[in-house]
Amino acid sequence: MKNVLVISSRDISNPNILSGTSYSIVENLRKIFNVDMLDNLCPKSKHFECKYIDFYWRFFLAKMTAYFWKAFNKPYNWEGFSLIVKYYTKKINCHLENNNNYDYLISDKGSLVIGLLESHIPIIYMSDATCSLMVNYYPGFTNLPKHHEKFLSFLEKSSIEKAYKCVYRSQWAATSAINDYGKNISDVHAFPLGPNIPDEFLISDIDACIQKKHKNDILEFLLIGVDWERKGCQQALDVVHILNKKGIQSKLTICGVKMPDNLHKPDFLTVIPYIQKSTRQGIGDLISLYKKANYFLFPVKAECLAISIIEAMSFGCPIITSPTGGVPELVTSKNGCVSTKTSEYVDYIIKNYKDKALYEEACYFSYKVFLKKCSWDSWRKNMLKVIET
Repeated sequence: MKNVLVISSRDISNPNILSGTSYSIVENLRKIFNVDMLDNLCPKSKHFECKYIDFYWRFFLAKMTAYFWKAFNKPYNWEGFSLIVKYYTKKINCHLENNNNYDYLISDKGSLVIGLLESHIPIIYMSDATCSLMVNYYPGFTNLPKHHEKFLSFLEKSSIEKAYKCVYRSQWAATSAINDYGKNISDVHAFPLGPNIPDEFLISDIDACIQKKHKNDILEFLLIGVDWERKGCQQALDVVHILNKKGIQSKLTICGVKMPDNLHKPDFLTVIPYIQKSTRQGIGDLISLYKKANYFLFPVKAECLAISIIEAMSFGCPIITSPTGGVPELVTSKNGCVSTKTSEYVDYIIKNYKDKALYEEACYFSYKVFLKKCSWDSWRKNMLKVIET
């Protein structure tokens, strides 16, 4: 097997970081490669340690810069501060000086850690979007200070240009690497990740699961996300509220975010701010939500390609969502509803759930898409093809 070094500024051994995406990627890379990790480039110590003095002064300046721009209502990613990026580069170079027997370097969403890196070892750059797509799309990339936007764009361009191969979660992102950054089409690949759920917990009897969903006396809707506004939680509330007014008993569970204090919590809503995915209990709780959900309601306003959609499909949930980012590549009229209008969501649900055959067809098609495109087995095969081509 090939020897690879996975690089990240975050703790990628923790399944609670970034919804467990980085952790899942590494676990599956281990099944096809010999993997070393160089993570936690940003020190996590809660106490002052002299060995980190080179980081502390850079961190101080970066945070002061971020606070300055916050006063002008402009987002600023302190990790994108030039001195922090140079620190990451320095740490990586130091590691590679003593450990250079790698066939590939792999970094997921790592333009900040490989943007300035110069190495003879081929780099596989993974991401769910490009900087060009994110600017003025996600809130954290909207109204950036011009110099900060320029530097982030430079790091992205540099990462894409020096990458041996670029691997994206969607064709939406891959097309941007080709059109916006001039990457050779033969060096760009697009295929989604698998769910952030261990294989042992995935459903073995999809038939029983889908049959049980249709026997629910009350329609169960599930939304998972960490941003109330961007994930469309208010619109999801509106959908379920309308259904109840029409006499269709419905409940909504929102997991991963707190409800804003200024909003009234309706009786049909359950909010679960956090699930500990690093424990068997937490995974079990998450799976229970997917199993009992009739629909995954996800009227997102801005999204690359949420892992929660893939997880919902793995449990046979039809998806009700928006035509944004890479989402329409997995969700069509065959396994859900793709729209921005609340009325179209409501009409789809009423028509779809009343017809058992139509509902089950959508459930099975979701599961079929998962098996064909979004399983980790499929992802590992695609990653091996990336290396071979």
